[in-house]
Amino acid sequence: MKKENYDDIQAMFDSDGVTLPEALFKENMVGKLKEKAGDPASSVRPIRPKRKLAAILSAAAVLALIITAVAVSSKTGKPTVAGTTVAGSTVPDTFAAAEPGTEPETEPEPTEAESEPVTDENGLLSFQSEDEFIRFLNRKLALYGRTTVANYDNAASPGGNIQYSRPASDIGTNDVPKAYGNAADGAVASGSAQENFASAPTADKESGASYSETNTQVDGVDEADIIKNDGRYLYVISEEKQLSVVDTESMKTVFVKELDAVNGGEDYTAIEMYLTDNRLVVLGSQYKQGTGTDDDAVDYVSGSRSFRFPYETTETVISLFDISDKNHISLVTSFTQDGNYNNSRLVDGYVYLISDYRLADSTDLETKAIPSVKNEIVPYGCVYVLPDNDDYACQTVISGFSVTEKDPTVSTLSLVGYSDEIYCTTDTLYLLSRNYTNGEDRTDIFSFTLKNGTVEKKTKGTVPGFIDDNYSLDEKDGYLRITTTAYDFEKDEDVSSLYVLDETLSIVGKLTDIAPDEQIKSTRFLGNIAYVVTFRNTDPLFAIDVSDPKNPKLLGEVKLPGFSEYLHPIGDDLLVGIGYDGDDEDADFESLKITLFDISDPLHPTVKDSLRYKNTDSNVLSNPKSFIMGESGSDFYLPAVKTRERLNYRTQSYDMLFTYRYLHISAENGKLTELTAYTVPETTDDYLYDFTGAYIGENFYACADGEMYRYSIASGENTAKVDLDELG
Repeated sequence: MKKENYDDIQAMFDSDGVTLPEALFKENMVGKLKEKAGDPASSVRPIRPKRKLAAILSAAAVLALIITAVAVSSKTGKPTVAGTTVAGSTVPDTFAAAEPGTEPETEPEPTEAESEPVTDENGLLSFQSEDEFIRFLNRKLALYGRTTVANYDNAASPGGNIQYSRPASDIGTNDVPKAYGNAADGAVASGSAQENFASAPTADKESGASYSETNTQVDGVDEADIIKNDGRYLYVISEEKQLSVVDTESMKTVFVKELDAVNGGEDYTAIEMYLTDNRLVVLGSQYKQGTGTDDDAVDYVSGSRSFRFPYETTETVISLFDISDKNHISLVTSFTQDGNYNNSRLVDGYVYLISDYRLADSTDLETKAIPSVKNEIVPYGCVYVLPDNDDYACQTVISGFSVTEKDPTVSTLSLVGYSDEIYCTTDTLYLLSRNYTNGEDRTDIFSFTLKNGTVEKKTKGTVPGFIDDNYSLDEKDGYLRITTTAYDFEKDEDVSSLYVLDETLSIVGKLTDIAPDEQIKSTRFLGNIAYVVTFRNTDPLFAIDVSDPKNPKLLGEVKLPGFSEYLHPIGDDLLVGIGYDGDDEDADFESLKITLFDISDPLHPTVKDSLRYKNTDSNVLSNPKSFIMGESGSDFYLPAVKTRERLNYRTQSYDMLFTYRYLHISAENGKLTELTAYTVPETTDDYLYDFTGAYIGENFYACADGEMYRYSIASGENTAKVDLDELG
């Protein structure tokens, strides 16, 4: 969305006495449930860099819904709150006024010609035709005060409905509807997931030198990153669009390509990638402008002001490169998946990709109620809805495709509703959706079976409270263990708990109220022990025995100021925590703290040592993939940025300067020691998209602002530099 349009919308809300963030909060029903002034425990977690685009797009989606509703009211004279038009009829006032997150008492009954969706044993709804699904969405969106969905042939005035150009003759009766557009050509190659539970270094097959890999959560499940390493060549996404390959032996850039939008898209952004044998899979996002006429845009009028809100769709772009010849890297194929990129995993040579598809992003004439992957719509028999879902304008799209087939076969599935986090094993994908209904916090869990690129629904479950991140989950011996924090309105306090679920996602064991009125800040499952950090004023590390799924038990705890946001095992007996410093009263969010815990005796965990860095933060706190385990198994690397002020004599004001570096820390013999630091040039930029690092043999490589720097691991000396945007 253009800035001037956003400013106009902001001004409109301000004039009504409602701030835009408040409106978005109310619409999505997400965000902070409890705000305590001056209470760091209730602070909102910063938006992760890779989620920034998703947050912006989500805001734009909600604005589109609001503006569309205003446009319908101004053009047709029909109220959008007191009564909502649905396929030529008017829904009673009580339905249209329903708030998101609340279910109206009743719902218009379908006509005799309409069929009802089928409910499976898990309560998920599925459909017998695309028309049935569209009628279902029409009713639900109207009930929640949203704009309606209809085929273009039956649409009301322009801008009044989300419109579709597909004629009724194209809607088949088979399980798989007709596809629209030609499928993109594709060719990919084989690979295997990296086994990297503890970021163990890998030895290069040719030189024998060890090298770092992406820090992942589950053994056998690879995660995408902006840097990949094969022991000689480093593959880097820099400046949000550029793909570069550097030969670390010659310190020359052997390949540079500015990635661009595909299939008529625009504003492409590269997000992250996978490396698997002789293929590189780059995942990105792009906008696709609507192809309708000016009449298809929404007019918004407020007093004497008016502007036009253009329709745009958001697509995830999958690009596969052949890297078998590093001097002649070539694009093999690219295709798109509707929706903004959410997350992905690589298992045994298959990529499983999740995107967020929102109807408000796609109201031009070519948009469909059912999203498309590789120019083919998801089979309507693979579209599912949770009955008590409160966000019918959003769908979570899941696809799976092989990196061995020349023309990738894509398995697709769509779940109506949004997902916050994912957790993935070698055979199961879990989607987690945060909800707040009837005065209670809850997390809905959906499981899907993964096999050779196919994705099939499995079961669903629910636990009280919200998770912290994907490390809050772990699967072992057929049981899913999960930690959550819920808010008890009656007691006005947080409740931290651990739940154990069986294969049907039914709760079979639990340990509640682990720390009274404290939030869970980090979790790490190591075998049959769960290590949980909670925080309010101090930082307790709890050890919980989950060996008996039906009876989790608290073993021991240790308290210290501050709290850890990420936990990582160091050998069998040590656990390192990365977080913030503090005192008995509060946390110091301007001081990075590294804590080493002795967990050799879970009944009595202790603090072995700690390091503190003032005015410093680390990307590890929001992106654990940037944590790098060292070659010895007792050392590690983590990115850090230090802030300082400098007086600008010309303006007589202070400028903020930022120093980006990778810290090399040793935990040998239970003592934390900074061995050295690899520092890139100081900058005034408070966020470097491409600041990342890796090591090969005796050298460490740091990337920042389009440059790659080589350092001696032993001395920290900068020995070479290469421009990522220049060949040779």
